[in-house]
Amino acid sequence: NIDIHLLDGVLRGGATVGSGPDASVSGDIRFDRINTNRLGDALGIGKRFSGEVSGKLKFVAKGKAWEDVFSAMIAEGDFVIQRGTISGIDLVEAVRRVAGAPVQGGVTSFEQLSGRMKLAPEKNQFSALVMNSGLMQSTGYLDVAKNRKLSGKLELQLKGSVNQTRVPVLIDGTVDSPAVQAKRG
Repeated sequence: NIDIHLLDGVLRGGATVGSGPDASVSGDIRFDRINTNRLGDALGIGKRFSGEVSGKLKFVAKGKAWEDVFSAMIAEGDFVIQRGTISGIDLVEAVRRVAGAPVQGGVTSFEQLSGRMKLAPEKNQFSALVMNSGLMQSTGYLDVAKNRKLSGKLELQLKGSVNQTRVPVLIDGTVDSPAVQAKRG
């Protein structure tokens, strides 16, 4: 059993460790109110996010030796970040420049960002993303390759008093230098 106070939040769950011809570990964890600023520092991506993240993960890893186990870990689950920001990505500015140059830098604030994640050695995938921010909502996906290259697409929906506008936004670049670009149609 695991019960840890971590990064201003709580991590609970269980793990099973196996030894035989191959080393293995598997289990599930639930995390609540983890500080995303501190989590980003711990993961080596810096302060890209603010807010509190909660969710759950199931994980499994196998290797010929114990030193191989954690580099082979695969984890899947759901997450929700409440009242936060994403630094380095400005979705509103990308929409203003529809079919213009890609936007780098800036900040996107949101009330809630949720989705599914699959963390694997070759690529981390974030799917079924839903971001709510007042009059703006976006849905989509984001992939982060092992070399920290980004690829993804969001569909932004801007709600006005009379009409609604949908704008596809492409995400590329790297974790350290993301770029977003709105496309027409």
